[in-house]
Amino acid sequence: MKNKIKQAGRTVKNKAASIITSVKGMSQTTETVLLIVLVVAVIGAFFAPAITSWFSGVMSDLATHTEGIFNFAP
Repeated sequence: MKNKIKQAGRTVKNKAASIITSVKGMSQTTETVLLIVLVVAVIGAFFAPAITSWFSGVMSDLATHTEGIFNFAP
């Protein structure tokens, strides 16, 4: 049973290695990565105003709380 599992693991590893090193596998990997980057860029552009306003609010609150931590003296 253990040998069958090891053999199956080797087979999967060899198949994955052959797909990654093949031209077709590499082009599909590149397409997938580019698609992910494109989706993140579109979402970032679409929600940029909301993200920047949220981030500026968080940073101003962080500055206020940080000043409160270090101002222990009356």
